[in-house]
Amino acid sequence: MGRKLAANGGGNSAVWIFNMKNRFNWRDKQDDAGEDGDAPSPVKIEVTVKDGRKPDAD
Repeated sequence: MGRKLAANGGGNSAVWIFNMKNRFNWRDKQDDAGEDGDAPSPVKIEVTVKDGRKPDAD
């Protein structure tokens, strides 16, 4: 089924994906554990937004 879908583009790719998930335990989500088995530490992200517009001259 997957080869026919890839070869001629006919068929429904969602059906093939659900088939693989149900029959072969495929998952969309990756495991969050790092190499040492612990969850990754959170990352702090700071964003500074600067308004580059000039003030209106009245």
